[in-house]
Amino acid sequence: MKNLFYIITLFFTIPFSTIGQESMQLIEKHFVKENRIIFRIVPTSKNMFELIKTNSIKVTRYDLSNNIISNEKIIEPMLNPYWEADTLNWMRLIRKDKNKAGFIYNAIFQKKSDPKLTVQQKDKQEKMVYDLMLLSCDFDSEIAKACGLFFIDSTIVKGTIYKYSFSVYANPKSLITNEKLSVNINTSLVSNNKQIENLSCKSKNKISALKWKAVDYKSDYSGYYVERSEDSIHFKKVNKAPIILLSTQFEKNKEYIFYNDTMPEVNKKYFYRIKGINFFGEDSSPSNIVSAYCSPIINSIPLIDSIVVVKNREVKIRWRMEDKKETKLPKTYVLMRSEKDNGIYKILFASKEILEYTDINPTSSNFYKVGAITINGDTIYSYSRMATIIDTIPPTVPIDMKATVDAKGNVTICWKKNKEQDMQGYKLFKANALSEEFVQLNNKFINDTFYRVSRKSWGAG
Repeated sequence: MKNLFYIITLFFTIPFSTIGQESMQLIEKHFVKENRIIFRIVPTSKNMFELIKTNSIKVTRYDLSNNIISNEKIIEPMLNPYWEADTLNWMRLIRKDKNKAGFIYNAIFQKKSDPKLTVQQKDKQEKMVYDLMLLSCDFDSEIAKACGLFFIDSTIVKGTIYKYSFSVYANPKSLITNEKLSVNINTSLVSNNKQIENLSCKSKNKISALKWKAVDYKSDYSGYYVERSEDSIHFKKVNKAPIILLSTQFEKNKEYIFYNDTMPEVNKKYFYRIKGINFFGEDSSPSNIVSAYCSPIINSIPLIDSIVVVKNREVKIRWRMEDKKETKLPKTYVLMRSEKDNGIYKILFASKEILEYTDINPTSSNFYKVGAITINGDTIYSYSRMATIIDTIPPTVPIDMKATVDAKGNVTICWKKNKEQDMQGYKLFKANALSEEFVQLNNKFINDTFYRVSRKSWGAG
């Protein structure tokens, strides 16, 4: 539990890092409904919270019309945390969640610290506990109320503009107050939770990976709950603790939340949605629904276990999964071919049930691979296997041969390039007369479609 608290604190302290530790002010958030206004109070420092705890806040409401205030009404005469001896309220929270209530109780009334801690370590620990207490208030209105940082005005008249004044008493016995904050609220402007629409999901084997752009909702929600369903209608909450957008010194501009869930049953489809938790502990309406399929885990790779060249004209290939028991698990198989091992492979054949194929149009050099496509769209590749067709068919006769002679008597011969892809090159022959035997000019294959013969070598024939 201590580890969980520490991690959550990292999330929470960053948004308030700009608030000075010695600041003695209040911040408020409110949510206007048809017949009430919900308020959350946030002290800007732990010292300010201690002042509220001992002296209390007085909340006064005024009607506001044409910049004139009237009808003063005290909404909360003493807004403060539950008293330490308020057994009735504390026991009610403890019965609901003893760990959470116990932590909040200790956070509010902590009196002793580890004597071995330095002053800096003590301040750091108290700040961490205080930040976590504020975070807990975001997720649970009962906790916020126990901390004296939550109240509801249920006496509003719709259409009225109100001014709320938040003042702190000078001391526990004084009636004198010091205003810390005032806010004007138009009850005609009903608040709404922002609709979450960017939930996406990818799955692999039994893991569904959810993702959403939480930065788009940071002013609306402090955390999120993930819900899972088997029929896309009836959903159950997956996570017990709210999920929060984590920002660190290394990821100050982080925008997305990623959440992985382990799906319970193999070969089953699951549906997911999320709900935001606003700063008043209320859940938002559900997000868009995404789905994931819990596929069996595949541990082996495809295997080409037979490749045979038939009559030097065809190549017969058979394949399976390396672990024969997993052969039926992929959604489909694809057979691919390339003329080079590291070349571009093109699909020849695809099937789930048929695990053999005869390539009736192979090239002279053939590299084959099999890809097993899983139910979730991932592809697992086999190692390549080679099949060679011995070339027994000569290339076509070169055509459009031309020769030009320059002023020095050098001859340049050119011709049209052949279409065969497996040619090694050309040989050039010459004779002084058609009746004579032709003699090869080049010692190596000519790779271009031209050849230059000097006058000296030409005359030598």
